[in-house]
Amino acid sequence: MSSSENLILLEENVFSKIFHNEMYLKVIANPDYKLAKMSKSYYYYILNKLRKIDLLSDNKLNFTIVIAFSCDKFTIKLKPLMAFLDKRKKLLYIINIREKCYIEDEILKEFTTLNSINRNTNCKKIIENLYNTILNSLTNGVIHVKTERK
Repeated sequence: MSSSENLILLEENVFSKIFHNEMYLKVIANPDYKLAKMSKSYYYYILNKLRKIDLLSDNKLNFTIVIAFSCDKFTIKLKPLMAFLDKRKKLLYIINIREKCYIEDEILKEFTTLNSINRNTNCKKIIENLYNTILNSLTNGVIHVKTERK
């Protein structure tokens, strides 16, 4: 992975706070508070929160994949929640692997080399590719872990 392809692990509660919140998603998706249809102060408040956990850098998305995790004294567990960007870094996808995996045909084509569309096979292939990327990041040390702990 290059420096522009960052994998970020976020604690499950932080992941949910961001990727299950319409206001945070508006800020991630829109480079300006007017486009997000938000007050300027609230837009920048959220923007600063996203910068603190390195999801944004220089007002650009700073990740390719974000994975939710939990931990206790002795283990770190990757959760089946992930957000990832398409190859152009224009579209954000949020997947809960435990739920039915639905991804549009155009996106399936982008993330797989299969010519025919078989949703179950392709979703599994996408998830497998994402986890291979995660394992590669762990092996090569290109990973950012963010928690709410100070």
